[in-house]
Amino acid sequence: MIAAMQAGTVRELRRAFDEGRLSLFLGAGCSVASGVPTWDRLVTQLYVNGIARKLGRHLRVPGVVPAVGRWAFGRQIVPLEVAARGLRRHYESDATFVEMVRIMLYGMSGLQQWSRPRSADVRKLLRNNRTLHAIAGLCRRSIPNKQGVQAVITYNYDDLLEWMLDRRRFQSVWRASTLRPRLMPIYHVHGFVPLREGRESLLDDIVLSEDQYNRAAQDPYTWQNLVQMQALSETISVMVGLSLTDRNLRRILDNLRAMPRRNRSYALLKHPPAWDIGNEEVAAILKEMKERVRTGFEFGYDEQAVALLDRPAVHERIVSMIRDLQSLDLRRQEETAMELGVTVIWYESHEDVAKILASIVPRRRR
Repeated sequence: MIAAMQAGTVRELRRAFDEGRLSLFLGAGCSVASGVPTWDRLVTQLYVNGIARKLGRHLRVPGVVPAVGRWAFGRQIVPLEVAARGLRRHYESDATFVEMVRIMLYGMSGLQQWSRPRSADVRKLLRNNRTLHAIAGLCRRSIPNKQGVQAVITYNYDDLLEWMLDRRRFQSVWRASTLRPRLMPIYHVHGFVPLREGRESLLDDIVLSEDQYNRAAQDPYTWQNLVQMQALSETISVMVGLSLTDRNLRRILDNLRAMPRRNRSYALLKHPPAWDIGNEEVAAILKEMKERVRTGFEFGYDEQAVALLDRPAVHERIVSMIRDLQSLDLRRQEETAMELGVTVIWYESHEDVAKILASIVPRRRR
């Protein structure tokens, strides 16, 4: 919540906005409210659809291929990142695969006319996405090279932000190209698959699988890496909808630690709920403790020690220790982020994200 933000943080973000030194890094959390699938859900659906193409003889039984495909995919031994390597071979051509990515991105969101989208349908899709509305609000109040957001770096394939901005002055960048003056760049560093076909990334430019992540890491001078490093080193960065789990982003943040000058970055992260510690959880812990004592695994067998474990004070101590462990875990997350040069701004509910972003805009002087 805004109340949890330190006054110094608010002042720094407002000053960065006022001076045109702000950049936004966007992750999947910015699009899920519109029904766009997360990476793992997208990979799963691409796999299931690819299998359906191989098992076409079963299509006469309604729903059998998706059901069996999901069941089998959930039991694969290889991690999801590795399994994503083989997705392409299930499709006839690169163009077919990219088109299926588009169908999965927007068809799963409930947009039925994804092939020929109507503005009214897209607006309906965006209506309840308060986070994206707040991001668009910051962009609308920005003047390139003068005030507000100077660049948006997004790891999402979709162009929902562009639709939200409508005719505002921006430039979508998904390949090495010349920036046009007085336009705010929206960099799609992991690929671009917009609603309307004709201006999308080639298959090799869509970072979807592990091998593509590895290639991105091998060449630090790709335009994708350079624009991220420039934004992180020259502006105050605010990360929205990201969990700091993107390996390429962490690598860039690690590399920037060696630079003599860098700016602060902030990440908006949802505060995890308190661990549910009911009687059943405590009873399970106590049962394990008793077993370990009885078998002499830790202290040697002592019936008196076993009896002591049933005291209410032990129950309270267990609950207290679990609370302390969760606090330590949160502190560890903050310290890990700080090592990467990122300050965490916790929020309680997703509705708070829009409020936090709105608070960045400096109040008008009377």
